[in-house]
Amino acid sequence: MHINLSFFWLILLAAGSFWLLKALEQQTRVPNEIQRAYVPDYAMVDFVSSSTDESGQLSYQLQAHLLKHYPVINTELAQPYLVFYRDGQPTWYVHAEQARVSVDGKTVYMPGKVWLWRYAVEASDWLQMTAQNMLVNPDTAYAESHAPVQVHTHDGITNSVGLKMFMRNQQVELLSGVKGYYE
Repeated sequence: MHINLSFFWLILLAAGSFWLLKALEQQTRVPNEIQRAYVPDYAMVDFVSSSTDESGQLSYQLQAHLLKHYPVINTELAQPYLVFYRDGQPTWYVHAEQARVSVDGKTVYMPGKVWLWRYAVEASDWLQMTAQNMLVNPDTAYAESHAPVQVHTHDGITNSVGLKMFMRNQQVELLSGVKGYYE
């Protein structure tokens, strides 16, 4: 009887150890899967992507010094540069130090300082802006920011908090606190 009771305790101890090892393995596996989501699965240096409209004309081009693609979260871009086109000609340029492309690829978020300028043949058409925290939808040629914006033109400087840009129409809407200096 003494051997059977010892054998019973040995089986119980082995089962408990097995269960504990499985529980620990499961706990360490979940963080590794989560960690893998934050490790790039590929990267590209001097990345360039072009998009055309229905007629085959160049619509926009996205360039970046470095692209890091993650399997689950946003793609990161270092020194992104967007050029928008109309009728085969560049119309708007957007540059930032960094950006994140949404998982669906529809939006580009540029945190921090962003530089925008319009292509101009005539000096009177020249326009340059600096903004903060810009959200851009390249497919619709739309951009917006709810942070401070400064607009430089041939005639002066305008400050605003927030803007909406409709690049296809060459339209810029300043949202609030608009103040300007003109010569």
